[in-house]
Amino acid sequence: MKVTPPRGSETVAQLRSQLSNLVRIFALSLLMFDQRDERAILDMAAAAVADLGPFWADAGFLVRDGGLEPHGYGHRGNPSEVAEQVERLEGRDGAVFLSGLAWSWAYALGSRGHLVVAAGAEPPEAERFLLRVLAQQAGAAISGAMLQRSALRHSAELSSLNEQLAAHVGGLERRARDYQALLRTSVAGEGEAGIARVMHELTGLPVAIEDGFGNLRAWAGPGRPDPYPRPDRRHRTELLRRGRSAPGPLRAGDRLVAVAQPRGDIIGVVALVDPDGRAGPLQALDLEHAALLLCTELIHGRSLADMQLRLSRDLVDDLCGGTDEAGAMARAGALGHDLGRRHQVAVVNWTGAEPLMLARAVERCAAAMDLGGLLGRRQARVVLVAHLPDRWSGREQWLELQRAVARELRSAAVAVGVGGVAAVIDAIPRSCEEAFQALAIRQASQDRFGVTMFEELGMYRLLAACEDTGEIDRFVQEWLGALLDYDAAHHSRLVSTLSHYCDTGGNYDRAAEVLNIHRSTLRYRLQRIRKITGRDLADVDTSFHLHAATRAWRFRQGSD
Repeated sequence: MKVTPPRGSETVAQLRSQLSNLVRIFALSLLMFDQRDERAILDMAAAAVADLGPFWADAGFLVRDGGLEPHGYGHRGNPSEVAEQVERLEGRDGAVFLSGLAWSWAYALGSRGHLVVAAGAEPPEAERFLLRVLAQQAGAAISGAMLQRSALRHSAELSSLNEQLAAHVGGLERRARDYQALLRTSVAGEGEAGIARVMHELTGLPVAIEDGFGNLRAWAGPGRPDPYPRPDRRHRTELLRRGRSAPGPLRAGDRLVAVAQPRGDIIGVVALVDPDGRAGPLQALDLEHAALLLCTELIHGRSLADMQLRLSRDLVDDLCGGTDEAGAMARAGALGHDLGRRHQVAVVNWTGAEPLMLARAVERCAAAMDLGGLLGRRQARVVLVAHLPDRWSGREQWLELQRAVARELRSAAVAVGVGGVAAVIDAIPRSCEEAFQALAIRQASQDRFGVTMFEELGMYRLLAACEDTGEIDRFVQEWLGALLDYDAAHHSRLVSTLSHYCDTGGNYDRAAEVLNIHRSTLRYRLQRIRKITGRDLADVDTSFHLHAATRAWRFRQGSD
């Protein structure tokens, strides 16, 4: 399910509230770990439920002698019926039915029982996430309390159990320190790099943080691969499928992996590089908590990126349509962009038809090439108003950008049209118009994907400069009208054949190769063209005008 982040200042408020609730839960967990009675721990968790949102704890169950011992709070359902429903969950989270309520859910306390939470309406994913974290902490504390009570009951094994208890308490203390270290990183705004660094310090193992596609976002520790390997798509899909359903981190080759998946949508992966299998339960728990914090970090990052993209898109629309210089300079400065430099507009099209994914790919690739710029969208295409680095060779580097975007999207179906250089803000609308014209010519050509520079269009530039498009259409009709009518009536491709024949300078072999037809088929089509038009293709003036007409026809096809 796709996450739709909140807008504007609401984003910051919600993320602060979410982080505040996480801190409160982890603070409560320290108090729960100090308790010796699992019922008291369950009571503390139940009392905290109402503080996290518009819901309440309706019932609790602890595992006793192979059965469930009820511990009621709201009494909205028959305890024995609710217990039967919870027992069928077999230690997992799941829905239960409480009469008269729209939503009720049983959260597993590890293997020690369940906490049943109810509400008048289904809470949002962010609040359900907090309830899950609360249940995990309560379950861990109950496990600790049961272990400690068991140690008191078995006085004959007191010495051995005391050693185990000390180790367990040490683990709890370490776990608390780990929580605090990760939380401090998140609160300090260190982002994904900070999470990776702290995880490396806690585990002593190299740590990788990847996006859902397997692209590296952060690394900490030795042995970083360079270049970072691209995962096999089939293996990656299988890993994410396993991670989506796994109750905790899972082993994948030489790695221990946990996924960040709010609302089931996997947006990130945290991995410990552990070829020797050194990672134990504590490291696995650290990894799971790192994945939870990564969820918050990535959702926050997406919200900010989407907000910046919207502001950038509005500015690009105004720049390409023409706007006042002072206002544009101020708005661009607020986005960290200098409009006082040379600019060039590029329009990027991808047949994958996912504008947001394309925009993010263009943004990442442009940044990697030191090609700063503003991004916008028009007609499902991405518009890049790029300020050019001091050393910018032109076509070769635009080709490099096109190839980088294609690699990022794992698709060769990427086309780029590039306008002329704009030395001043007032020239940006012209560069934008030229970029769209160049893209249109590229997409109307035989090779639809790649880069077309407006400055390379030759005759097309003259056609683009002609304000009277009606005159162009009349010229095309005069020289190609009969062929266009024939193609329409017979579903043939005589005009296209003539266009490629003229482009190759009348070379039979090259034209047949471009058209992917036999030489004899080309000869037959040219005979039909001569007969239908009544024109001599060998005549120099006739050949010139026919070539110009086919160029104009292709230009008008691309611009319509």
